[in-house]
Amino acid sequence: MTPENRIENLVQSLETRKKYLAAFVAYRNDYLEDLPPKKLMPVDPNYLLYKCRGSCFVGVRARINALVEQGIISNPVTLAKIKEFNEYMTTRDWSRFSTQDDIDILNRILDVMINELT
Repeated sequence: MTPENRIENLVQSLETRKKYLAAFVAYRNDYLEDLPPKKLMPVDPNYLLYKCRGSCFVGVRARINALVEQGIISNPVTLAKIKEFNEYMTTRDWSRFSTQDDIDILNRILDVMINELT
């Protein structure tokens, strides 16, 4: 690999880290942690901003796994926490409403990812 290619790869990696960091910070700080008393519907105010929605969990997981697949995350401690989160995502009963424990799990992996990318 030429020095130019190495520099280009490094720049791309830094840009990717920055992009994903911004997404994880938004998930952590801008999304709502409220647990509505009824199933959310797309017509509900702020529908897209609720952490309790399954698609929020799936979006976080997809971003995390993309970083791992690209080799951007290689810290063994972080990878172990990602593995735990992926196991949780695989075994969780998605037919039930999210609980505060679920949101806490999501927040913990977001904190891990924010710390890793900072």
